[in-house]
Amino acid sequence: SLNQQQQQSISTIHQCGSHLLTLINDILDLSKIEARKMELHIRRIHFLSFVQSIAEICRIRAEQRGISLSYYPKSSLPEWILADEKRLKQVLINLLSNAIKFTEVGRVTFTIEILESTHPINNKTSITHTIRFQIEDTGVGMNSEEIEKIFLPFEQVGSLKKRTEGTGLGLAISKNIIEMMDSTINVKSQVGVGSVFWIDLDFPEVLDSSQATPVSEQKNIIGIKGKTPKILVVDDKWENRSVLVSLLQPIGCEVVEATNGQEGLEKAAVFRADAIITDLVMP
Repeated sequence: SLNQQQQQSISTIHQCGSHLLTLINDILDLSKIEARKMELHIRRIHFLSFVQSIAEICRIRAEQRGISLSYYPKSSLPEWILADEKRLKQVLINLLSNAIKFTEVGRVTFTIEILESTHPINNKTSITHTIRFQIEDTGVGMNSEEIEKIFLPFEQVGSLKKRTEGTGLGLAISKNIIEMMDSTINVKSQVGVGSVFWIDLDFPEVLDSSQATPVSEQKNIIGIKGKTPKILVVDDKWENRSVLVSLLQPIGCEVVEATNGQEGLEKAAVFRADAIITDLVMP
């Protein structure tokens, strides 16, 4: 069995690994967006269980921070819809996680309601719902200058501690995903009072649950075709570098490590990396 110090060390490594995996996924998503390679994969999803699972995931995070998260479906929601489950979940969890992160006291409220339901022309058997997702918090709030910056890549607001908890990419990626869905992320905020984010999205309802669309097969990366990518990893914490190296080397990347900014600059000049992954806060 492990003693308390060993358990804490394993917990720290797990947290670092989770954070680094999030960072890698965010960078990959941003790269796809910039290269116009990100696509939406629409399929049938059970909407009621989908939103309930998101609320439960985020409720646990809120409780860990000593605040409450309330989920209110304001209207009768469709059971089945057509949507990109992965990207919609990514956006909603990002918005809810931000609300939880910046709320020290009080609550986060997650509400969903149907604003409008329409029948497409010449098709009375199908229905499209305009659904509003709204996240409201009693957190620190933002001023107008901060609101203008939050959707830019690598831009973060709040205290240094809050900034080091994230990558500064989540809202930029979410904004682009929602624009691909032909909508926008709206925000109102007041310093010391809190913030409200909301999105209005159109979803076709699946009236016949047998109209299942095939689920794409999950694929794992087993290697890299063509030139071997050269990656420079710059981080003062060995556990962070270790996780990245263990992820990148098995799929064929050549990885070089640096332990601080100065060493990173020196190795960048010699190694000529294709990509540099660096910590945001270090010596």
